[in-house]
Amino acid sequence: MPGSKQRLAMVIPNYYPVTCGIGDFTMRLTRELVGRGAEVALFTQAPAAPNPECSSIKVFAAEGRTPLQTASSLRELIVAFDPSEVFVHYVPHMLGASRFGSPAVPALMAHLKGRARVTAVFHELYFAWTWRPDLVLAATFQRLQFSAALGLADRVFVTTAARKRSLETMLRSSGRDTQVELLFVGANAPPLPRPPPGRTGNPVRRRLGVFSMLRRGRHFDAMIDAFEIVHQRHPDTELVLIGDFGTDASQPYRALKEHIARSPVAQHVRLTGALPLWRVAEEVAALDVYLFPDENGASTRSSTLPIALGSGVPVIATCGADTATDFFVDGQNIIFIPNLGAPALAAAALRVLEEPSWAAKLSLGGRLLYEQHLSWPVIAEQVLPRAVLE
Repeated sequence: MPGSKQRLAMVIPNYYPVTCGIGDFTMRLTRELVGRGAEVALFTQAPAAPNPECSSIKVFAAEGRTPLQTASSLRELIVAFDPSEVFVHYVPHMLGASRFGSPAVPALMAHLKGRARVTAVFHELYFAWTWRPDLVLAATFQRLQFSAALGLADRVFVTTAARKRSLETMLRSSGRDTQVELLFVGANAPPLPRPPPGRTGNPVRRRLGVFSMLRRGRHFDAMIDAFEIVHQRHPDTELVLIGDFGTDASQPYRALKEHIARSPVAQHVRLTGALPLWRVAEEVAALDVYLFPDENGASTRSSTLPIALGSGVPVIATCGADTATDFFVDGQNIIFIPNLGAPALAAAALRVLEEPSWAAKLSLGGRLLYEQHLSWPVIAEQVLPRAVLE
C-alpha cells in the first residue's frame, strides 16, 4: 500500500561483535531506512548483539549445530517478525557453511518465499575455478547453491556493474526475466573531513595507510616495501595500518609483524589494532595517501574505499575485473597503477606527496564520487523506491 510502513528483515552472515563488513554495511543501511519510515530488524547467526554505534537497531541471533539448524531457527525468528520483504545479504559461506556450501540459505529463502518478497543482495558469488581438486569441488557446490538462491529471489541486487552484466547474461540464457539491480556498498565508518596540518596531535605531518583486514590477495608486503622507498625521500612519513589484523595465534598476522620487524622503517610503521568505527574514520581522515593493496582492484563492493574517498584522501589502487572505469577515473578521483609491486605503489605515493595541486584535484574528485554515488542517503534511495514506497 503506497506510503504504508514496511517491515524489512535483513539476513546477514555476521554482526557485532564479530568483525564483518556486511554487518557494518547493513547497520548503516538500516539506519537510513529507519530514518525514512521503515521498520527494520537484522537476523544472523550467534553471537550477535546491538552495535554500540547504533544500539537502537533490532538484532536477532540464531544458534544451530549445523547451517540447516541455524537456518531453521532464523526462519522462526523471521516469521515471528512478519516482514513484508526479506533481504538476504548473500555470501556462500554464511550461516556456518563450509567452503563446499550448504543448502541452508536456499532452504530459508524457499520457506519465506510467498510469505514476503525475497530480495537477494549478492555480496560474493562463488569460488573461481582453480586446479586444486578440492577447490574445484567447492566451486561446483557453491555454484549450485548460488543458482538455487538466484532462482528463489524475487528481486536481485549485486554490488558491481561487472557482476550485473554477468548475472544478466546468466538469467537470459536460462530464460528468466528477473531484473538485476546495482546496490553499491557505502562506508562502514562515516567519512570525516581531513584535519588541518598539525591538528592531529601527532608530529608526523604525512601519513600513508590503509584500513583493511589480512586476507588472501591483499599485498601488505608490497605496501611495506613501497613505504621503505617513500621514507628514503621523505623521512617525516609514517605508515598506518588500520584495522583488526588478528592475534599472534594467526599465521598471517605473525608473518606481517615479522616483515615489519625486518624492515629498516619498522619504527615508522604503526598498527592500530581493532578500533571502533568512529576512530577508524579519524585515522583515515588523517592520512595523506590511501593505499588499497587488493589485487581485485578498486570496486563499488568495498566498504573501506568510500571512507577515504569521502574524506578526500587520494586513493592508489589497481584496475581489476570488478572496476567500473566509467566510475573510477584515473587521475580524476583515483590513481590507477599497473600492478601492486612496491615500485609502482611508491611512485604513485611520491607523486601525491610532491605535487600538491594534483593531490588536491584527486581529493576533490574523490569527495564528489562519494557524495554522488557512495553516500548512505544515495544508497538507501536505491532500495527505497520499490521497498518502501511501492
